[in-house]
Amino acid sequence: MDNKRKSDKEKTGLSPDAKVAKNDNQPLLFSEVIASDPPLSISPTLDPPSSNPTADQFYLNIEGEMDKVRNQLPSLKVEAQLILTGILSVCSLLSEKCQTLEKEIAKKKNPSRISPGVNLEKEISDVKNALLSEKAEKRFQSELETSDRLIKITDFPIDKLSSENPLPADLKNVIVGDDQVLKNSLRNCKTIPLIKKGDSLSKLKEKNVTHIPILLETDNKDKKFDALNILSDKFTTRFHFTASLYGIAKKIRKDLKEKKFKSNDQTFDFSSQEDCQIKIRPANTGKSLAVSFRLNSKDKWTFISYANARIDEQGNSSPILYSNLQWL
Repeated sequence: MDNKRKSDKEKTGLSPDAKVAKNDNQPLLFSEVIASDPPLSISPTLDPPSSNPTADQFYLNIEGEMDKVRNQLPSLKVEAQLILTGILSVCSLLSEKCQTLEKEIAKKKNPSRISPGVNLEKEISDVKNALLSEKAEKRFQSELETSDRLIKITDFPIDKLSSENPLPADLKNVIVGDDQVLKNSLRNCKTIPLIKKGDSLSKLKEKNVTHIPILLETDNKDKKFDALNILSDKFTTRFHFTASLYGIAKKIRKDLKEKKFKSNDQTFDFSSQEDCQIKIRPANTGKSLAVSFRLNSKDKWTFISYANARIDEQGNSSPILYSNLQWL
């Protein structure tokens, strides 16, 4: 019995208990499609293939499996939707490019069928560049999600601390106090003092520093807003961008302050508007930055455009793309 189980596992990559019967009505999972015997077997929900399924049929089956996952996305949490959407996008791109490569490789075996002008090296390079671009886009969206969970306290009083080198837990205890609602909202949150490395309380006091900025990274947006409602009555709080997004936001402000542009059939020129304020925040979609303005603090915010960028592995951003803005 043990030998048989071992043989099955070596043969398919799955234990016998994990295998799905070919004759039942359960669709095969993508992992089961790859691991099953033969390795290119088709889901029973499609027309049964020949004993040697074609590459086109195999890729059709992959797309079918991905469609099943897409149909289940609305029932998942937002975080899971974002992760799976990214995975599906990459898988779809790979599937498309692999089909192209397989066709050209097949033609190369038969020179008379090679398409004129086809460059396999360029095809491979295109796949690599597309994947890097996809990663950079997802990195930008990840930075947006992180920034949307941050709270910056700008005036934390250091005289509330007794330790010369306070731990993050010491800072959070002072911030929370006896407030149970705040304690629950900031449970598991990261507490980061925004001071220079090596600065101790005594050094800060020697410089006549009485308050320091503190950064809080909450679990999710809901906890952030619950905490913010209480913290804004105790401290001065500000929105905070990650380092990469800060550079992008700074560039957006510079663009809008120095250039004349058109948005929603209106022409804007903020170069002479000294009191003009520009607000940049992660959009509700989690995929871009929403840019708004007001000419003074008494006005309501007016939406201008969405802004998108990509962030590479070194933290550098691509040129900013505006969805609803035309430079004049």
